[in-house]
Amino acid sequence: MFNIQNVIKEATRITPSTETLIDVIATNKSELVRRTGVLPLDVTDHSLVYATLKLKRKRPPPTVITVRNFKQFNAETFKADMEQTPFYIASVFDDMDDILWAWNQLFRDVCDSHASLKEIKVRSVSSPWINNTIRLKMNRRFKLFKRAVETKDPNTWADYKRLRNEITSDLRKAKAAYFRDQLKKAKTTSAYWNILSKATNPKVRKKIGPLKRDDNSLAVKDTEKASLMNCFFSTIAEK
Repeated sequence: MFNIQNVIKEATRITPSTETLIDVIATNKSELVRRTGVLPLDVTDHSLVYATLKLKRKRPPPTVITVRNFKQFNAETFKADMEQTPFYIASVFDDMDDILWAWNQLFRDVCDSHASLKEIKVRSVSSPWINNTIRLKMNRRFKLFKRAVETKDPNTWADYKRLRNEITSDLRKAKAAYFRDQLKKAKTTSAYWNILSKATNPKVRKKIGPLKRDDNSLAVKDTEKASLMNCFFSTIAEK
């Protein structure tokens, strides 16, 4: 059985002779209520009641893409293997779809042996001036921070702080160089002021967060979110 509680504690209807609490907010999870209150209105003798909740936005799952790892790639050996691959055996099939499938299999096998596939997480918004050198320093900074926390070694802490300050300086210089280059490329007045606005007020419009499907799971892809919103707004009048 649910334990329903009223979280409003003040009088919500006040007259010259009475004060009564008749406008309520009832919940069976009062521990989630952060703050409540009563706001008098001049259009009625009933006050407006409100409550704020202790809610955390569920973090959407990261976007994972599959890419090829070219770290150990050698163009000469790849070219040699491609020349020796017997692509002609695909012609044993009569159907064009089967020929294409066989050719793709042979080509993919060579690619996999020289540049294997791997999955990586991608950021939803990435600053264009952050290059690979700065990213490598950021990764090293994170590892230094973890080691400093675990070991409590003052030398490791000093190395972490030095690298942190170095990255801050690198980011400022890279950002300045990026927008300096963009301003040089601007050919119209509107393009110039648009770039200047981004440089001085770099607020990015937030994307619509994950939406809940009918089975309570979360939709994170833009196309699916758009479909869910279209379905909702096209039927809201009927509901």
